[in-house]
Amino acid sequence: MTKLISFEITGLAGNRGVQKAEFDKHINVFWGLNGSGKTSLLRILDSALSNDPSIISDVAFSEATVVFLSEKPRSNN
Repeated sequence: MTKLISFEITGLAGNRGVQKAEFDKHINVFWGLNGSGKTSLLRILDSALSNDPSIISDVAFSEATVVFLSEKPRSNN
């Protein structure tokens, strides 16, 4: 199982600042105006988790760090 821990993105959706957050293990909600970067954030997370940079080839941002933990499921033996 893979768990998202946190992210930090600079220049998301053309904003100069840094967007960062730590994930709650139960539920996370992102909201904002149209064009504020919600879909871009999800594409960056998808790209990091799938190790596929092509997903974000057209996403506007300067730098991104995504921290996640991937654990091998335990056997029930």
